[in-house]
Amino acid sequence: MTVPGARNFSGAIPIPIHNLLDLPYPSANSKLFEFSILKYVILVKGAPAFAICYENVMPKPTRDYRWPMAIPVPMLRHQPSLIRPLFFTFIFCVALYYFFTPGRQSLYSRSYPNDGYDVDADYSDEERHVRGPGPPSSSAFENLSLDELQCRETFPDLTYEIDRAVANGPFKLEKQIVKGPLIAAIRGGELWILQEPGKGELSQKMKEVPLPASPPHHRQSSANIQPPKTQRQLAALHQIHRALLTSPHPLIPDTVLALTVTDTPLANTFSYARPATDPSGTKAHTFPMPHFAFWTWRSPFLSSLPAAAGAISAVEGGLGWAAKDRRAVWRGTSWFSNGAASNPRLRQSLVRLAGNQSWADVQSLAWTTNAAAAANGLPVEAFCRYRYVVHTEGVSYSGRFNFHVMCRSVVVTPPLEWMEMNTHLVKPVYSSVLLGGMESALRDDRFPGKRARETWPVRYDAGEANMVFVRPDWSDLEETVRWLEGHPEVAEGIAERQRRLFAGGGYVSLAAETCYWRALIKGWSEVVRYEEGDWEEGVRFEEYVLKASA
Repeated sequence: MTVPGARNFSGAIPIPIHNLLDLPYPSANSKLFEFSILKYVILVKGAPAFAICYENVMPKPTRDYRWPMAIPVPMLRHQPSLIRPLFFTFIFCVALYYFFTPGRQSLYSRSYPNDGYDVDADYSDEERHVRGPGPPSSSAFENLSLDELQCRETFPDLTYEIDRAVANGPFKLEKQIVKGPLIAAIRGGELWILQEPGKGELSQKMKEVPLPASPPHHRQSSANIQPPKTQRQLAALHQIHRALLTSPHPLIPDTVLALTVTDTPLANTFSYARPATDPSGTKAHTFPMPHFAFWTWRSPFLSSLPAAAGAISAVEGGLGWAAKDRRAVWRGTSWFSNGAASNPRLRQSLVRLAGNQSWADVQSLAWTTNAAAAANGLPVEAFCRYRYVVHTEGVSYSGRFNFHVMCRSVVVTPPLEWMEMNTHLVKPVYSSVLLGGMESALRDDRFPGKRARETWPVRYDAGEANMVFVRPDWSDLEETVRWLEGHPEVAEGIAERQRRLFAGGGYVSLAAETCYWRALIKGWSEVVRYEEGDWEEGVRFEEYVLKASA
């Protein structure tokens, strides 16, 4: 009888159980015992491992009892001398099982459910062969405990925005009583809250609506059009707390940090975005932080990024380019605008020019029930069913950016004027290059304009690009969409590169987010200067969250 599950490796022959029973009783000089134990425990797993270990240690019984019951209980009653070897055998086998069984995880190697992008899931075997090898599979992006070197290797250029802000040199963090940011501290790898936004000290009653203690992976069906600032604030604190808990080393430096969750960033803070151009230099130390959607987004049509990634993968996995809707799609609140943008009426102009057109599905959201729902709204993954997704910034950045770039669709937008943590990864092709060629585009000094040329100086051709920039007044949007329809291989290539970079490269994964948070805190600590006595002792994050629901 051989051990079930034993594998016949080259040069290793499974030994029958009755032969193992003939091995000499173990002693301090028994090399044969040591060799047999280590060799066969490594070759098997689970119960077979215990069986081999057990059979080698125990002396041969008087009767031919077969595995797995080598020594019956009645026999033990009459041979008490066997109890001690049996006990030590059990301890020894448990130790071997613990060290040689794969798949064990520690607290600091935890992973979250794989709702991300499987780079091969969307393609047939033939398509994978044509495209060649892609980036690492999504399993590489589940580990929230990557160290600094692993983060840089897994997500190249992830910390561009952090490096830019650090390169601007030291700055002083001043205490602000009125309209100030939230002030927090990192102490010994723990998160402390020192000052609430716009208040000189922590209030006794923190009337904030707390978010769930863990990130939900489902869509919230009833909520406001945007999460209140207090919800965004708690989401950001939960995100920092998660990054600290999953840090592989207790090397997060002690520091005091400032955080703002308003659409318009404050200087010398963590903010969701920064203006791409800053002539006054006042935003030199605005550090873009991960969007609150990495935790959750309480919206009728949006959810957490991990949840959206899974839903988008399900859509893309069953929908080829030929089957996608040929129109350009957009939904949004048309009155959101920025008076300082290249087009102060960006969204209104889009609805006026593209609404009710055969080549577009552009609609302003028709909000109902106090902005809790919209009759013509679309779930975020439904945008991926269209070949062209129109993206618009609003008062400042648009939080939909990280959702849209996960689609295998062409994102069409005016030149982006706000930089989030991942925006620098965009490689745009200007519509003027598509419509007139590179030489003609280089001679056109009207588009791109000066602001766009400063932010996006590199002119990519269609074979390199992963996004399309059109004129801010949308005057060439229809012509650009029709050109892409007439060149489907170009359009599909742009869409493919976009999805493979942002989703396939893991840049919207929780692993990238936690890597970024730890790098952000480290980079901030290198340049911030503050007075230790400016703020009170504060409260631990865990206590703050509980008081927030009081």
